[in-house]
Amino acid sequence: MTPKQYCQQKTANSGSSFYYSFRFLPKQKREAITALYAFCREVDDVVDELGSREDINYVHEILKNGTGADKQLAVFQETNNLSKVVDFITSEFTKGL
Repeated sequence: MTPKQYCQQKTANSGSSFYYSFRFLPKQKREAITALYAFCREVDDVVDELGSREDINYVHEILKNGTGADKQLAVFQETNNLSKVVDFITSEFTKGL
């Protein structure tokens, strides 16, 4: 089975209506979006099998809200004061206690 055939089969067997909408795209775009969708299905299947959906949700939360370093940098950019950054870190640390 070629990679294109695998992606086609993975997408077709997903039971999603996306497969049918992809068929209306020009061949090159259809093959590209089919490969991307097959990849996403593979990742989703692995996450489900490993039982790590909570970990993925945590990554989404970080992407949505930023990391601790992102938040510290934002405090520094707003205040231009390292003491305020230390105060922020201390405050965040004590919230977790």
